[in-house]
Amino acid sequence: MTDHYGNPLLEQRKLLSQDAFVERTDQSVFEVNGPDAKSWLHSLLSQNIINLKEGESAEALLLTPQGRIEHQLKIIASETGVSIITAADHLESLIAWLRKMVFRSKVEITERPDLRVIGGAEFSYREYLLKDAPTDLLPAGLLAYEALRISVGRPEIKDVDDRSLPHEFDWLSSAVHLSKGCYRGQEAVAKVHNLGHPPRRLIILNLEQG
Repeated sequence: MTDHYGNPLLEQRKLLSQDAFVERTDQSVFEVNGPDAKSWLHSLLSQNIINLKEGESAEALLLTPQGRIEHQLKIIASETGVSIITAADHLESLIAWLRKMVFRSKVEITERPDLRVIGGAEFSYREYLLKDAPTDLLPAGLLAYEALRISVGRPEIKDVDDRSLPHEFDWLSSAVHLSKGCYRGQEAVAKVHNLGHPPRRLIILNLEQG
């Protein structure tokens, strides 16, 4: 992983002005293809992905039966299924679990180490799957990206511990569909939502030195 290229603050400004990109070397890509790909994933994840059209994207979570967060997935629909971006250090365990859940579904899970996750157009942030990095933009390190995503309160799986609920990170607005059908952890999500507030909240704390 490349934390910076010599000047993280300059790289941050270049990301904000859309003159730089960040290669998300902390992220990996795999595909789920086949006639049942979207319906199968839809039944497992917190997000409604069944009607995603080719090129459309959504964020989703894989939860424990108790509604705790296990994995964060960024899903891009393709002609034959979906491409999924997830944290590189979660890839192996996520794919292993998904393969155990295939049963009779007509799906094929394939890792795509040839695809690079490129982030840019800050900050409404976007990620792109490319085989080669852009040549018309400057590279920025992960420190610049981290500073920007924290400043706008964008959660990632690295912020999660083994007790974390989606409600604590405002993931209900981007990664959880409250009116979709049953999925693992759905009852716990609905219970906390109906009670009105989670037991904890992730906040941004600004400290000033006097």
